[in-house]
Amino acid sequence: MASTNPSPDLSGTAIEWKTIEEAHERIRPRIHRTPVMTSGSLNAMSGAELFFKCENLQKTGSFKIRGATNAIFSLSEEEASHGVVTHSSGNHAAAVARAAAWRGIPAWIVMPRNAPAVKCRAVESYGGKITFCEPKVSARAETAKRIQTETGAAMIWITRSRRRLMLAAKTSNTSAWVTPSPSSTPASVSVTRASGT
Repeated sequence: MASTNPSPDLSGTAIEWKTIEEAHERIRPRIHRTPVMTSGSLNAMSGAELFFKCENLQKTGSFKIRGATNAIFSLSEEEASHGVVTHSSGNHAAAVARAAAWRGIPAWIVMPRNAPAVKCRAVESYGGKITFCEPKVSARAETAKRIQTETGAAMIWITRSRRRLMLAAKTSNTSAWVTPSPSSTPASVSVTRASGT
């Protein structure tokens, strides 16, 4: 039986500054340099200086284009020659389809049957080939694995690991980013400053 874990465990993986710089150079010609904004009202409410990286203004509408572009342009010619496959209900799907189009390779995208129509249209507009599945993570992973086996495509994982989030933040020249605080107060946030910036 296939694992229900949709991505590999990268929690213990160390990342070097050189790797971050290489990723930035790889994606720079294809992405927008999005603004970092502040808000006096939110600063006053939180008692801290907050910075918001406006990745909603990024190509494909989210920061996911950064990771997808880096992953796809990091593939060897042999790996890329068979295309890429992923599973997602939206932003990651669009990012993989767009980055694959830039590289000139096919992208097979597994999406749940209940994915928003606007997200499906975005994937199709970037050239992604959608295969629908049941709306369960296990169904997504199993369908993507089947397509990978049939096509030889490289799997482009979606991951929410802190390592990947830090890489996305660093490659966007962000000096700080906001994450939800464990506090139960809705206005509470924690600001993590990036070292070396």
